[in-house]
Amino acid sequence: MLIKKDEAKPKDVKTIQKIEKEYYEGYACPQSILKSWIKNNSNFLIAKKRGKLVAFLFFETINQIKTLPFVHKPYKNSGRYLYVSEMGILDKYARSNVLEQLFKDLIEKNRDKKGVIWVTGGKSKHDRVELKILKKFSFKRLKKILKWEAYPNYFVSDHWLWFKNLK
Repeated sequence: MLIKKDEAKPKDVKTIQKIEKEYYEGYACPQSILKSWIKNNSNFLIAKKRGKLVAFLFFETINQIKTLPFVHKPYKNSGRYLYVSEMGILDKYARSNVLEQLFKDLIEKNRDKKGVIWVTGGKSKHDRVELKILKKFSFKRLKKILKWEAYPNYFVSDHWLWFKNLK
């Protein structure tokens, strides 16, 4: 599958929200949050097929191994660790390796970082997609998160803090 990879632009926000609603089974980040993530951070990658946005991966850099709420203000790009903040893919492409390609690019471009942090692991559709990537890239489960803010004022206790060492 021929995929073009690029950085997200503010004009991509509505399409990203459509992908989020499908991927996260009804939820999408507020436009203002997505716009700030794209504007303040060059780590919002997108994948297109035939000119159509089909997947995305947003990551930040932080200085310690910890969890962040799903919806948060962007961190500056100065940390030692990569933090996978959000990703999504249209159902039609979920069985492809598009997200794996984006994730591989993330790691290749950031070999100077100490590792990658990811919070996921529930039983929903997107968690199953993400768990396949965690397994493929040999992440280690560090600890169960007892109260993680999956959406504003909505907490879950079925997620884990995962880590992949890059050094």
